[in-house]
This record gives sequence, C-alpha cells and structure tokens, in this order.
Amino acid sequence: MHARGMLEALKRRIGAENIAVSGLNNTVNNYKHSLEKFKKQFNRYLTFIRMTRRYLLSFKNAKKLHALMVDQGALPDVILARSVLYDYTPLLLAKKFGCKLIIEHNTPLVYECCDLNKSDFRINVRSFERNILSKADGIYVVSEHLRKMLESAYGFGNKTIAIANGYMDELFVSDTVIKEAIREKIRREFNPGNKWIVVFIGSLQVWHGIENLIKAAEILSNVNDIEFWVLGDGEKRNDVKKYSESHMNLKWFGNLPMENMRDFLYGSDLGVMPYNRIKHFYFSPLKMYDMIGAGLPFLGLKVGQIEELCSKELNQDFMLNDTTGCLLANSIKSLHENTERYATMKVLVSKASGNHTWDVRAERLVTWMSTL
Repeated sequence: MHARGMLEALKRRIGAENIAVSGLNNTVNNYKHSLEKFKKQFNRYLTFIRMTRRYLLSFKNAKKLHALMVDQGALPDVILARSVLYDYTPLLLAKKFGCKLIIEHNTPLVYECCDLNKSDFRINVRSFERNILSKADGIYVVSEHLRKMLESAYGFGNKTIAIANGYMDELFVSDTVIKEAIREKIRREFNPGNKWIVVFIGSLQVWHGIENLIKAAEILSNVNDIEFWVLGDGEKRNDVKKYSESHMNLKWFGNLPMENMRDFLYGSDLGVMPYNRIKHFYFSPLKMYDMIGAGLPFLGLKVGQIEELCSKELNQDFMLNDTTGCLLANSIKSLHENTERYATMKVLVSKASGNHTWDVRAERLVTWMSTL
C-alpha cells in the first residue's frame, strides 16, 4: 500500500504521462535461519545461489527496462526505486540513462537479514547496502529512526530524507453526511446491538501485539457494550480465529479490499495499535494514517513515529506506555467511559487529517528531489 499510495500521489503531482512504472518482479526470498546443521548448510548454498542469480538478473532487467522505456519515449530525469536485496537494476538503469537515482530504502537490510533473521552473509549484505546507498543521489526513508540508523551505519545524512507514510485521500470521503451513511450501513449489518467498536487493522504478526489484543478482548468479554473487530491476516491468524469462535466479543473479518476496510473504520469507535516494544521501531504505521484519514481516535504504543505524531499534533491520550493485555483493556474501558476525553480526541484527529495524505507526502518528495 505504501507504493500504491505514493505512486498515485506522484501521478497527480507531476502527471501520469511523466511516470514510467516497472512491472518486473523483484521479489527476493531472504535467508531463513535453521538450527539443524544440514538444513543450515543447504540454505547457505541456496542463499549464495539466489544472491548470484539476483545480481546477474540485474543486468538483464536493466537492459530490458532501458529498451522498453526508450521505445516508449520515456527518458527519465530521475529513477525512483525501492531497494531490494542484491538487485542492482536501479543503479544500472540510472547509469544507462545518465540520470539521478533516488533510492527508497525502507528496510535496514543488515539489521533485518543478519541480526533478526540470522543470516551468515553479513559482509555481502552490508556491501550491497553500502554500495547501493553510496551510489544513490538521494535516499528516501519512512522514518527518522531509520534515517538515524542508516546514518550511524554508513553516513549519507546529507542526502537522506525521512518522509512518513500517508493515507489515500481519494479513498476517504470528506462529506460528513456520506461518511455517516457508510457508518450506519456497516453498523446495521455487523453491529446490530450498537456496541462500542474497537478495531485492529493490519497484518497479524507477533510484533503487532496480537497476544495483547486477544488478552484485552478476553478481559473485557464481560463488558456487554464493547466489541472488537479484527481486519487482517497473518501468522497469528489461528489464535485470532480460535478466540473469535469461542467468544462473542471479537469478530475476525480477514483481509479486506481497501474500500471495505475504510467502511469498517467509519463503522468503528476506536482503533488500537498494541505493538510489542522492540529495539528498533523504524516503521511508519500505515494503519495509523488510515485511522487518521477516517477521523478515528486510536490508542497506540508510545514509540517511534506514533509518539512523534501524537506529541506534535494530537495529545498524550492517544499513547500508551505499555500495551500488555491488562493495561490495554483498562485503557479502552476508561476511554469508553470518559465521553469528554473521547470527544476531544475525535476533534484532534479530524484536525490532523489534512496533514497526512499521500499528496502531501508526494509534494514534499518532489520538492526535495528538485534540490538534489
């Protein structure tokens, strides 16, 4: 959704006719660590093969894209590309056209591949990351934390900018009558008891705090007028599914198209981001910006970009120092009972919404690129 949101905003900002988009598949299967000796050694060979294959394919892909763009008369001033491990296509393409290269680098590769996933190829990963960043004319990342991580590891601070994620303005509606009609329709169908709806959107990953969410729902299962909705799928799906089948206060809807997700946000009363606290929170939570786009108050862990945005534009009521199940449940119940505090949060989040569209982000990106 990050790529789609920024791309559509850039089309509006500089014109779709001035943008050429690559449809090549640059998916990379990262190395997965195994404790079994044979499997580990086998995977080392596979990783080396994938690394070599990706490097060689870079030349083929660059040649193909160059020919395609020349045939279409698309002679770029800038190549804007997301970095993919061992893929040198953007670098080669920028060299062929003699134009600037802007790298969107949203994953600290050494940290994710080597520190988290325990890959033994630290030298290779670090060499690639340093090379691609050093050759770029500009580096675009999604958070200040990530910018600082990269600057600490490699430098390049003078050509790096942090631009957060945003929400798709064209997806959300500004007309309050239409918005209320969507809300009423969703609540008639899925919330006939008119309960206070707490919604989680996003992938069901461990670090997203799914255990905290389920525990909070369990603690509040005896509160008749609070219900949880979960929109998304992922590795913790079985835990969510099991709880939803054995309790009446949580409904799991799985993955939904963006338009449906928007409608469910309008139909909800509170969003939650019960992240587990981790060492490096270098992310830019798309779900937070979608909730802002919907004008939906939320509770999230006081960390990273959540803390930055809430401290600057919202207030402390949006942030939690801890998201363990008991504290999350108490915070939800307290906010449900404090109508005055909740009303203030609704006003604040509505005022902040215009600052966080993808169009605003694209404008900043284009302005910055023009200075390089």
